[in-house]
Amino acid sequence: MAATISLGLGQHLQLVGHQIAPAGPARIYELEVYAGGAAATPPAPAVPYADLNVSGRSQRFEAGQYEADRGNLRQLGNDAARSIEVAPRYLATICRDPAMAGGCTTLAAGRYDALPPGSDRTLTSLRVRPVP
Repeated sequence: MAATISLGLGQHLQLVGHQIAPAGPARIYELEVYAGGAAATPPAPAVPYADLNVSGRSQRFEAGQYEADRGNLRQLGNDAARSIEVAPRYLATICRDPAMAGGCTTLAAGRYDALPPGSDRTLTSLRVRPVP
């Protein structure tokens, strides 16, 4: 679910959310206020994408640990990631299994147009943390 509302004078408000259950409330995941015709995407420590070349459906993550079985990957989807961007001064550890297990790979800051071998479409848990 996404909605963009014009506030006038070239300003816009964009809400991006997710429906929790068919009859349940929606949860807002992003709120952006911007000027001009397009929203400027604020940087996030880690942004995995569903397609190669950091494109397609994506989900932004702050520092923390995220698990598909806890519903933390709802926007992106379990086993959907094919590429990722990791912000400067951050590390992202991606794992194939829940609880940060099953073949994990830690990625330093950078743009990964394709996930490392064995990691394509296997992201089930993710840890994002600042570089010590």
